[in-house]
Amino acid sequence: MKRQPRVILREADINTIKGIIFDFDGTLVDSMPLWKEIDRLFLEQRGLTVPFGLATEIAGFSFTETARYFKDYFGLKESVKEIKAQWKAMSRDLYPGKVKLKPGCREILEALYRKGYRFSIGSSNEKEVICEFLEQEKLLHFFHSVKTSCDVGRGKPYPDLFLSLAEALCMKPETICVVDDIVEGVQAAKRAGMKAVGIYDEGYGKRKLLEKEADHYIMSLYELLPLLCLGDRSP
Repeated sequence: MKRQPRVILREADINTIKGIIFDFDGTLVDSMPLWKEIDRLFLEQRGLTVPFGLATEIAGFSFTETARYFKDYFGLKESVKEIKAQWKAMSRDLYPGKVKLKPGCREILEALYRKGYRFSIGSSNEKEVICEFLEQEKLLHFFHSVKTSCDVGRGKPYPDLFLSLAEALCMKPETICVVDDIVEGVQAAKRAGMKAVGIYDEGYGKRKLLEKEADHYIMSLYELLPLLCLGDRSP
């Protein structure tokens, strides 16, 4: 039986939304398996293995916070800056050909853009990696701004990143909807006073909690268009 989406957002709430902040990995692109592979390869090169629960432990961390965690937890000799540089190089090698847009991403961005919504990206990834991929896919022009947790110093579930993006969009937090695939992202959105839409990503282990925490939960980006077009909104 097809799952019926749980509608908590009221039409009045939806009519106030002017901006959408998207997470990147696991939300717009199917890249989480690649990052698990990068973790495995990075640690394997040092004679280490990926401990159970690592992905859960670092969920929501900024790139810098994750590198610092690796350095401390695994006792690595490299500096945080060197660890980040290696991850960035590995991602640049592996992203082309391995990372694809989530189903419906291009069509939904185009449709919502025509409806007058303004977009930003708030991610834990590196900004250069994000922008290079979006430029390659000819989607970068849709986004008013791209910011990462490293820009504000703290990752999700702290609201800093999303509040910074609201300021860049010149919008009040209550007029923004965040779409994110992890609990920490939804928590950050709600702490920022924004609407929070959780989105399914295969392999994420906290789906039940994500559904509970989010104002609305969708299985794919295709469900976002009818959700945000419930109200009487003209381009």
